[in-house]
Amino acid sequence: MESAALRVFGRLGYRAATVDEIAAEAGTAKGTFYLYFESKQAAFLHLLDDFRRLVERSFAPLEPEPAPLPAVHPVAVEALLVAAYRTFLRAVREHEALARLFLQEAVFDEACRKRREEIYASFAERARRDLELAQRLGVVVRPLDPDVISNAVVGMIESVAESWVLRGDRADAGLDRLAAELARFELYGVLGRPATKELRDAP
Repeated sequence: MESAALRVFGRLGYRAATVDEIAAEAGTAKGTFYLYFESKQAAFLHLLDDFRRLVERSFAPLEPEPAPLPAVHPVAVEALLVAAYRTFLRAVREHEALARLFLQEAVFDEACRKRREEIYASFAERARRDLELAQRLGVVVRPLDPDVISNAVVGMIESVAESWVLRGDRADAGLDRLAAELARFELYGVLGRPATKELRDAP
């Protein structure tokens, strides 16, 4: 039923989709739909939560290890962040219909819009924790407000996912380049890497 709902929402959009069409897509009676979800809205909210879990899995490797923080080199942090962005972008590309619902369709219903805002807040909280870790590791060397920057990072990711992944170049080479650009922009901004030999020499 979940996959049928995703196909119908993806084809018709949230407002035009109906429970009858979702049940027909699933090849079952309308009453069967209500064994899974109490309403069309509930089905859509469930799909939004699926997208949240997809993103969280992509960035799960960034959770700090129990090893002492000084043992983690800034180059390794950058490589880890690049890998996480690559995983995220591939996941969005492979689950384009789900990503499109989250990015483009969730604004047409108050409860869905509120759920999307809550999910964005959870992404920003995750980004804030990662930034604070990068500060402790010495990767981020300038003073910054993690709350402000974490929301900026989430906005950057949203914009790139929508404009590049959903409408743009889908080649793996382009995806790898984009993952590196996102990671380095998050860590170093426009001005570039800290002037250490290890970071200058890193690929």
